[in-house]
Amino acid sequence: MLDAQIEALIRRVRGALQSGHAIAVMGWRNNCHTPFTKGLPERKVRFYNNDKPPKSLGPTIGLALCADYLNHTDKRRVMDDRMCPHKMHYHTIINVLESCRDLLDA
Repeated sequence: MLDAQIEALIRRVRGALQSGHAIAVMGWRNNCHTPFTKGLPERKVRFYNNDKPPKSLGPTIGLALCADYLNHTDKRRVMDDRMCPHKMHYHTIINVLESCRDLLDA
């Protein structure tokens, strides 16, 4: 992703968190977790493994990010206007979440 795209994504994530919504991360793998991501509260960030994606995004989700590991069938099934249209590397997702650490710890 380009720097401008990442900055726009950070603004979207911050906006969702500031409005009281949670962030969903679809297509996550357990081996992608870091100590930071493991410590995130589920009321703010929800990680969905690739083998157990939700059937739909609930009303508390403000934005859904898609990891590279999310398959196309599940992405199409859950597709909604709150879903980020591009799949991204898990390092990018972690960096975006870390840039919003002040809102995630609150």
